[in-house]
Amino acid sequence: MSLIFILISIVSLGILRQKSVKTLFKEGVNHEKKESVFIAEIMEVNNKNDWKKAIVKIKQEVRGDIGLKNKKSVLYIKTYNSNIYPGDLLLVKSSIKKIKNKNNPGEFNSTLFWKSKGINAISFVSSEDFLWIKKKKGGRINSLIEQIKKSCELQLSKYIKNKYLGVSTAILLGDKSNLKTETKRSFGNTGAMHLLAVSGLHVGIIYTLFVFIFSFFSKFISKKNALFIILILLWLYALITGFSPSVSRAVFMFTVLGIAKSTSNSYNPINSLFFSAFILLLINPLSIYDIGFQLSYLAMLGIFIFYKPFVSIFYFKNLFLDWIWKGSMIGVSAQLITLPLTLYYFHSFPNYFLITNLGIMCVSSVLLILLITLTSVKWFSVFSKAIGFLASFILFILLKYILWIEDLPGSVATGYFLSFSVSLFLLCCFLFLVKSKKKYPLLVIILYLGTLSYTSYTRYQNITVKELCFYNHSSFVLSVKLEDKIYCFYEGENKELEKAKRLMNGYVRIHPGKIFYKNINKKKYTLKDKENHVSIYKEKSNILVKVNNKNYKVLKTPEKKKKNTTYINMPWINDGKGHLLKDGAFQINIK
Repeated sequence: MSLIFILISIVSLGILRQKSVKTLFKEGVNHEKKESVFIAEIMEVNNKNDWKKAIVKIKQEVRGDIGLKNKKSVLYIKTYNSNIYPGDLLLVKSSIKKIKNKNNPGEFNSTLFWKSKGINAISFVSSEDFLWIKKKKGGRINSLIEQIKKSCELQLSKYIKNKYLGVSTAILLGDKSNLKTETKRSFGNTGAMHLLAVSGLHVGIIYTLFVFIFSFFSKFISKKNALFIILILLWLYALITGFSPSVSRAVFMFTVLGIAKSTSNSYNPINSLFFSAFILLLINPLSIYDIGFQLSYLAMLGIFIFYKPFVSIFYFKNLFLDWIWKGSMIGVSAQLITLPLTLYYFHSFPNYFLITNLGIMCVSSVLLILLITLTSVKWFSVFSKAIGFLASFILFILLKYILWIEDLPGSVATGYFLSFSVSLFLLCCFLFLVKSKKKYPLLVIILYLGTLSYTSYTRYQNITVKELCFYNHSSFVLSVKLEDKIYCFYEGENKELEKAKRLMNGYVRIHPGKIFYKNINKKKYTLKDKENHVSIYKEKSNILVKVNNKNYKVLKTPEKKKKNTTYINMPWINDGKGHLLKDGAFQINIK
């Protein structure tokens, strides 16, 4: 029955997803108009910065056939004095464009990210380019959510030290807007990013905590009533976080699991997990594209499949060792099944994730409880100061621990580049191995290990490759990789250097190496190794790159083509002769 249910679910979701995707992209082919005027209703907005990021619904096209009526779009609004709220109606004058990836190596997949939210268009407006048609006061629920969030943020800012405030806000509310880029990178490189994104970990901690508390009152409250109260408290926590997709998904998952466990004698957690996924995908089929959705459900599936068999391998009489062993196996179970998608999306793997998870296990529960308590006891300032001091100390230890792991040799392995088909094959190997039990396990293991070996071989090629990469960017950026050294040439001043660094952060995830930055405005550069001779210099407004006996010319302005030269056109040149960088980065292997 479970297999039939899963098959019916997959077919139904396929039909719904196909219909939804067709509806989403049926229109919206006229986004590239120079200027359009439209009325937009604010659906969601982040007022943290001067550029406010809003999700809007285009209610009416006043001028310009943009083909997005009643569709959602991303709108970045620059305004200093006024906040914008859900329900506001704006008259906007702006060009609106289809969201496209620049197809540079290792870049974030913006198209997929926004597609999962049903969005495929973006525009930017300054304060002079929009007018309020109607300012809508938020409804009672929205006003309540805003008040609770502001109250929590204010309480945290009072009693948590400023340098730890961004991390504490991310852990409690899932708001990462105040986090430094270096902090995000450190948590990502060590496999601890899930601590900063309010999701299954946080909901699981709160659920377990309340189950533990209510166990002391078992004489007065039945299990079903206790579960009902716990689920209400979980949804209140989701309310505080603004019903973010990750929290709502996790709370709904635990709601289904909790109800199924309490009402059924033949409780199967995997069936409950699939059922919760099925319902969420019925509500929004495009969630299937969401990376968080994919990883969270796979992680839970891994825990349900592998945790008990792994834990039963060893038994420790010592309670502390037993706790460490069980906690480690939760991490291993989740990591094992999410590995293919982790390598596919992020091209890297945190080698010390087990050590990281052990540290997180030691502090996450206590830290989250302290932060929740701190935001709940405003009336007792002395108690709040004590909790704030203790929470700040734990945050200090946590950050030092994360930085220590990041500084360990080989803390993160980069250079993995898996196709979606290979990732899916690895995932199917896991599931088939579990389902088949004693049938063909050796064959599946050999196929799985063989695929991993091939992946490791391609990683070695990515590390040792010698290549040029011309980037699809608003100014000239070129990287020359000679095995473990990468020379990045850019044009412009410090602002352009920062942009080049962001490009290189993506590149080194696929092609690891030590980066050296060179400003092409300064002089002619020559690079040599045993086999190659590379020179880069300006020729009037264009840039000439010579590699051994081959010439590559980057055109910023069109010119008459010469023989024996490969022409590379900057994104604004569209004559079609040579490689057009607007279509994506141009990579060339050399000896």
